[in-house]
Amino acid sequence: MNHRITFPSVHSMGGRPFVAEASAPTPDLAVREVLEHCAREGIALEYLRLHDIQDLKGARLDGLKLSNCKLSSVNLSGASLAGTRVEHCTFAKVVADRGTRLDGSVLDSVTFEDCLLNGATFKAASLSSLRFEFTEANALDLEGASVDGLRSIQSNLSGWKAHMCRLKSVEAAESLVASMNLSENQKAAVRTLAITGSREAAAHYLRGLEAASAT
Repeated sequence: MNHRITFPSVHSMGGRPFVAEASAPTPDLAVREVLEHCAREGIALEYLRLHDIQDLKGARLDGLKLSNCKLSSVNLSGASLAGTRVEHCTFAKVVADRGTRLDGSVLDSVTFEDCLLNGATFKAASLSSLRFEFTEANALDLEGASVDGLRSIQSNLSGWKAHMCRLKSVEAAESLVASMNLSENQKAAVRTLAITGSREAAAHYLRGLEAASAT
């Protein structure tokens, strides 16, 4: 069955929607087919609103290009988005899990609002100017990734796997020291490690301080 799929513009007035047709049993699966086609063919999606898409579990979206888009109520559990390029986008109420892979992706100026991202993989990804708001993003795998600029607002970002990860200007380092009774100098040392080294190194240093304070 053929379905006509429309992604509206993020601009309420004067914006150009994205319109396509796909053959699939249901409209939701047709949306998935359209997005997978865009990823395969390198078709960039710009200034669009993607809302309430629940049939992207396990989707093959490697290489998808999104710019100035808003994704809301989208389920990316188990989806493969390796090599994606996402710029100036907002993700709201988006779900990802341990099966969601964004290895080698590029995310620049991306905001996550009220998302559930626990366990998602960003190996060797280039991440810059990220913002997490009221988001659960625990146990992310950032092995070999580069993170330059990250801000966390009322979010949980614990248990990251950050072997060989380069972190710069990361405000999330505050989550490592917020619950500890440390002096300002000790906190500064932990922040410095998070900025110049890795999150693992900062966490290791912090555990050492905790152990020392207990003796």
